[in-house]
Amino acid sequence: MPARQHGLLLGPPGTARSELARELTGRVAGARYRETLLSKFTAEEQVVARAGCTR
Repeated sequence: MPARQHGLLLGPPGTARSELARELTGRVAGARYRETLLSKFTAEEQVVARAGCTR
């Protein structure tokens, strides 16, 4: 995050990933926080399009 790159936190349920991401974002000036709920049915195109990325 300090390098102005996207971050993805992985881990089992209940390990406070969202809380950690919100806390880190709040401490970095100019940082933006966006949360996306992923499931096994989430298509890659949905994630990429939402992030504004193209191939």
